[in-house]
Amino acid sequence: MAIFDQDFFDTLTDKLAATGRVISEKAKEVTDSAKTSLQIAQEEKNLRAAYRQLGEYIYEKSGIEPDGGMAPFFAMIEDVKEKLEQLKNGQEKTCNCGNDGDCDDDCDCGCDGDCDCDCDGDCEQEEVSEVEVAPEQESAERVCPKCRSVVSSQLIYCPKCGDKLK
Repeated sequence: MAIFDQDFFDTLTDKLAATGRVISEKAKEVTDSAKTSLQIAQEEKNLRAAYRQLGEYIYEKSGIEPDGGMAPFFAMIEDVKEKLEQLKNGQEKTCNCGNDGDCDDDCDCGCDGDCDCDCDGDCEQEEVSEVEVAPEQESAERVCPKCRSVVSSQLIYCPKCGDKLK
């Protein structure tokens, strides 16, 4: 007398085959979902790039005067461009706290003594004013409060100075 008969093995084989088909279908659904998510992310990236290019065009080529909503962005761009020009021309680094002189290694401004500031460690880093942005105008970039570099709004840490972004 056999412990298992042929019907048992046929039933087991059918159940394993059905389970394999269900697993295969679920894996395909997950793969399709992941592909769609990647496509959405890529299209969102393309949209942000198009917005950035449009903004650059408006700023550089259109010659329009900024209205109340655009004025803070124009001012931020001018500030960053001025800092870039200073850096490219090899001008001395100035401290973010805005003081002139020499910081010591214990300075709270984050310069670690490598700037022109006479704060004697009592200064605090100049805060970058937050620009009020309407939800439909959300920027893909922001300014690092420590080194004032323009960085992607999706970053958690500044790639230039390593400071955690707010």
